[in-house]
Amino acid sequence: MVTDAVVFDIDGTLWNASSASARGWNLGLAQLGAQAEVTAGQIAMVAGSPYEKCVEALLPGMRVRHPDLLEVLSDCERASVERDGGKFYDGALEAVSRLAREFDVFLVSNCQDWYLELFLGFSGLGPLLSGVDCHGRSGLPKSEMLSQMKRAHSLAAPVYVGDTAGDEAAARMAGITHIHVSWGFGQPEGNPMIVNSFAELLALLERQEGDGGSSRAPVRPTGSSELATATDYIGSLVEIRVDRPLGSLHPDFGFEYAINYGFVPATSSPDSEELDAYVLGVSEPVERFVGRCVAVIHRLNDDDDRLVIVPDGLQLSDADIRQMTHFQEQHFTSTILRA
Repeated sequence: MVTDAVVFDIDGTLWNASSASARGWNLGLAQLGAQAEVTAGQIAMVAGSPYEKCVEALLPGMRVRHPDLLEVLSDCERASVERDGGKFYDGALEAVSRLAREFDVFLVSNCQDWYLELFLGFSGLGPLLSGVDCHGRSGLPKSEMLSQMKRAHSLAAPVYVGDTAGDEAAARMAGITHIHVSWGFGQPEGNPMIVNSFAELLALLERQEGDGGSSRAPVRPTGSSELATATDYIGSLVEIRVDRPLGSLHPDFGFEYAINYGFVPATSSPDSEELDAYVLGVSEPVERFVGRCVAVIHRLNDDDDRLVIVPDGLQLSDADIRQMTHFQEQHFTSTILRA
């Protein structure tokens, strides 16, 4: 399956406007005579939730004493964000612009409608986007916004790029692959793909020159129940979750892992486990790794293939692969597949 669209969250993913929002809220609280203040950190903590839930989470019960709380805070926040804007994360605007040349790009956020419009004004991304939606506009939960966008635009395999467990859950409910960005406001709860920079996101979604074929790299949906065909991954960038890092011991047989060894999250292989992978060419233990699949070790006497993942650009011969995986593959009869 190929990725045909990239959907972005806004707050904590593309920019951070929590300082401007906090200043606006505090101005509104002062106007109301409320004895309370909020910090940018607190705003960031609840970012990603609909506005009403953010207010209740940070100012519980205050709407009883101040019935116009939502309107006053919203007006003051709008003026503050309109004046100061937010800070775009490094590479964000360039990455969206670049991806828009290859994919349909959308925005889906739980923000208010005016906030989305201000973001579009500050970013200048509007002409590049195929669609936008937010809770303040449609009144829908994020999962339903994603589902509607998928249906309305006949998207076969979109990915949703976000920064919170709520984004991850919304994508899962909508049947969409989630890519978690590590620089945002939250932490993932499951095993989504994780990127640490927009450069990594571009590498994950784009094929580099010389790969041949489509410019869109195969991405298998998180939670897919389809049986993973190992050779489908050859030539693609793949995220590996490493559960047996370099230097660790096999839990049953006690031998030491001479390389990092793990699996492709949310896949299924013929042995009913997730698809396994060797990470070669990395000289230190890692927990996760995004690299290119250059080969598959196909076992002839065991119903379980292994991907061979390397840093992008590294070339390994079959002899190199045999030597580096010998510590475990010596017990099996196998062949190395390159296509």
